[in-house]
Amino acid sequence: MLVCTGELDPTPVGAAEEIARALPEGLARLEIIAGAGHFTWMDAPDRYWPVVTRFLRSVISPVAAS
Repeated sequence: MLVCTGELDPTPVGAAEEIARALPEGLARLEIIAGAGHFTWMDAPDRYWPVVTRFLRSVISPVAAS
């Protein structure tokens, strides 16, 4: 699971960290986007979308994608 938040999000970054810690070990990937707020895909699209793309590529097998 990708847990992604902006470092300037009004919801504290600690909330995202808590979500990631609550998941079974090895299941969550936490990403904090520097300089972005709550709408990370709008605030920092050049940093947000590559994170999402890399994550999806890492969890989708070539067989499942076809």
